[in-house]
Amino acid sequence: MKKFVSLFAALMLAVAAPLSVWAEEPLKPYEGLVTEVFDGGFLMEDTQMGLLQVNTDENTVLDGILSIQPIEAGMYVLVDHNGMMARSIPPQVYGMRVGCYTLNGIAGEITPEGVLLTGDPNFGEVFVQMTPTMANVFPGVPMLVYYDGVITMSLPGKVNARYVVVPELTGVVSEKDGAGFTLTDEAGNAYRILTSDALLVGQLAANSEAPLPGSPEAETLAAEGTDVAVDEAVASAKTSNETAAGENTGADKTAEAPAAEEATADEAADKDTQLLHDEVIAAQPEGAFISWGDGDTVTVYHQGPMDAQSGAELIALGLLVHR
Repeated sequence: MKKFVSLFAALMLAVAAPLSVWAEEPLKPYEGLVTEVFDGGFLMEDTQMGLLQVNTDENTVLDGILSIQPIEAGMYVLVDHNGMMARSIPPQVYGMRVGCYTLNGIAGEITPEGVLLTGDPNFGEVFVQMTPTMANVFPGVPMLVYYDGVITMSLPGKVNARYVVVPELTGVVSEKDGAGFTLTDEAGNAYRILTSDALLVGQLAANSEAPLPGSPEAETLAAEGTDVAVDEAVASAKTSNETAAGENTGADKTAEAPAAEEATADEAADKDTQLLHDEVIAAQPEGAFISWGDGDTVTVYHQGPMDAQSGAELIALGLLVHR
């Protein structure tokens, strides 16, 4: 009998061990934008499931900025849960921990991997790793970055952005002059936009699958004679008026340019194409390639404030023309 009990206990341990390992496996948190807050919880647009109701109580741990301020609509949050879900409409889960982690600063150097954020009140300089589907970013633009709460110990520290907000306005151009123009949005709100010769102007592709400027895919398109402005096209335009007029592709002219001129033009092109978004197919100083004016629909990226009111005078740092 004792042997039977011992054998039974050994078998139970053998079965329980892998179960305990599975139980300790962390559950992927829900994450997304808060759409509505109510007593005892909130609604969020989860990136995978869509609309989701998160119920909270006095035992819910509030982390990040939520430890010092209440949750609000528009925040991007991460929700730790116990894996249980009520099959209601919308589905309901219990939030064991709700975190909201943010960085605030100004966009500095921009690379294909992300942006160097400067001036954050807590961390100073932080490299923000971004995906091409996130917000367009121009140098000098204020950024509100939501991330996963993890920052590396490197110098500068690195974070993985989950959601990025920059001050932008979309509307129709009118009264364009040497100092700027008036932008009127769909609601009829009008803004005075100030510009300079250093304004970066880009064009939105017709589809969101357009490659990043300077990527191998964009170079291939340029070589085929498309209207995509990649680094080589920008460089060749700076060394040839014929290319800027559209008589030849940038890839052809770059091959003909002297090596010294190529190096100088490449440096200028790298500076002029500091833009991160998969819908952008061109970015260079105003007037280099893309014409725009009264009647065109554009998106303006400005110096702020984020919640600019109608009638405000704003300084544009970047502009994307809708085609």
